[in-house]
Amino acid sequence: MNITQTNSGLWRARIYVGFENGKSVYASITGMSKKEVELKAAQMQLETELKKREMAKPEEQRMSVGAAIA
Repeated sequence: MNITQTNSGLWRARIYVGFENGKSVYASITGMSKKEVELKAAQMQLETELKKREMAKPEEQRMSVGAAIA
């Protein structure tokens, strides 16, 4: 994660989210304060990691919405 302050005074975080079509993919988050951006970036990193782990599971271990409700 890379957090910098822009020329306009906003804070921006760039987060690595994966690799697609031979290129690194990054997400960008901006906010008014560094703390706000750090929090949002940490949440996004956690969500990204959880998605990667879910996709790594074998198909039979994934739960559908219908199965979760039943």
